Amino acid sequence: MFVIHGLGHSAYTMKPFVERLLKHDKFKHIRFVLPDSSLVNMTARKGKATKSWFDIYDFMNFEEQDHKGAWKAASNFRRLIKDEIEIRKIPPSRIVVSGFSQGAAMAYMTTASLDIKIRALISLSGFIPVVDSFATNVVDANKSTPMLHCHGNEDNFIFLDIAKYSLNLLRKNGLQDITYKEYDGLDHSFGRDDEFQDVCTFLEKMIPPIDAEEKSKL
Repeated sequence: MFVIHGLGHSAYTMKPFVERLLKHDKFKHIRFVLPDSSLVNMTARKGKATKSWFDIYDFMNFEEQDHKGAWKAASNFRRLIKDEIEIRKIPPSRIVVSGFSQGAAMAYMTTASLDIKIRALISLSGFIPVVDSFATNVVDANKSTPMLHCHGNEDNFIFLDIAKYSLNLLRKNGLQDITYKEYDGLDHSFGRDDEFQDVCTFLEKMIPPIDAEEKSKL
């Protein structure tokens, strides 16, 4: 399971979330991959070096973004997924891509443009940052892949209307199997108990432990 951090964060930020999942016996069979972004001299912050998957031109205009950089990052994630399949021999049907905020944006872009069907996607406060170029990059492989989108109705960074617009964009482009969960009073954060439980329920359904007989067939 890939767990992708958000803007200004790092792989270390996601570690407590993963450790919390690993406290459950039902998830101890899962290998978690926590990618870490590089520093970007961010345009929206007047060139300040910021941990990010791509440049952001304007925080208030999600349509005017670094399309080239964002899709390059998605390409890198697609390569990481294929490495898991080709080198570690992980079946695509056992791979989940997840992320928070900008990390969830990368999860959406990567999955939508990946030519291998994976098991599922989990988005925490996610959105589509590259509206104009999204449709031309969508391929058929993951149009039926189950997706869980969790969002707080008091998110003051990725506003709820941005999230809903993004979900409509996904559906418009054929990604239909989306479960939407909205949380009263939740701001731009993740891991609150009710949200965490929804993630656990979804994840347990998507990649349950493999019994000995199934494992021998892999």
